[in-house]
Amino acid sequence: MQNRNNRYNARFLGLVTPDPERIQTLFGLFERDVFATENKSMEVFRGENYYCSLRVSEDGIGADARPAATQAKLRNGDVIYYVDLEPRILYLSGLLVTRDGYNPTYNAEVTLRVNNPLAFLRSYFQGTQDMRLDPIARFQTAVERAFRRYAESVMHDKIRRRDLESSAFKNHEGRNLGIWIERSVADVIEDSQRQKIREIEKQTEVAKALERSKAEVQQVRSDYTYGEEARHKEHSRKEKLKDTNFELEEEARRQLYAYHKKMREIVFNTVNAEWADYILKELEKVDNSIPEFFRKNPQVLQYYPELSQLIALPQPSLTLNGPSAAVNTRNSSDLSYNGLQKRRGGDSN
Repeated sequence: MQNRNNRYNARFLGLVTPDPERIQTLFGLFERDVFATENKSMEVFRGENYYCSLRVSEDGIGADARPAATQAKLRNGDVIYYVDLEPRILYLSGLLVTRDGYNPTYNAEVTLRVNNPLAFLRSYFQGTQDMRLDPIARFQTAVERAFRRYAESVMHDKIRRRDLESSAFKNHEGRNLGIWIERSVADVIEDSQRQKIREIEKQTEVAKALERSKAEVQQVRSDYTYGEEARHKEHSRKEKLKDTNFELEEEARRQLYAYHKKMREIVFNTVNAEWADYILKELEKVDNSIPEFFRKNPQVLQYYPELSQLIALPQPSLTLNGPSAAVNTRNSSDLSYNGLQKRRGGDSN
């Protein structure tokens, strides 16, 4: 794994085209047909106001992102900003402080991509005025903070690579910035001072054992070896269990994404954009519970009976309580888009 400590920003990663495209039409009078570009989100502004988004596909786009078309008629002077939707990798490294005061270090690779281009672009505009507000710089700071918070919660000898990796997903700044984490990989290097202390402790135990009879020395060594093997087996068992839970979490996120995508397709194919935005916002108020929505809004089915398709929409078979929590097989309508369960009467964050 590469060991770097770069300070990243959106321009460095090439996520926004440096020079926006300004539309020019014949004699400046006629409109021009403009088509979406592969792997890009084209954010169109008319004057200083957002006008529309153009994308080839909505795959990987967040549920809270503005819907996009594949083509549009643009006027002379309209400006297009291109946001790259391809993944990028942040190479991070740093010093941690554990609960017992030791300082292990880490090297991490966090793979991210833009899933809400307009939100990302607006943060990018702020970053051009103040680099501290750049979306990638803010996101990197949030991930590094999540790593430090995990380390501060555990003893040095209890820190685990998989838990450190998972802590990256617990930072919530990405949703505000329009960024999604696809993968987090990390290595943890022990504090050298702690290694020395452990070696001294081991040597002390051996010295004490030598003062006893050979039989006692042999018994101590045997017990030590047996304990180490038992701890190693238990550790291996827990690591395998974490890997299994991680795979189930990924499947739960995939099912939830497909469910929300289908729900949005049904709504946008049935009603106009204004009503679609209203319906989706109302669904969010009831934790995306379709039966609860229709109970509170019976008039919607009267005007749009085709929306009854939502009732028959198959629910995801898996759900999860958080990015590193256990996976359950229950109705997933209580989940928000990013896979974090919302509890009745409060926020699960």
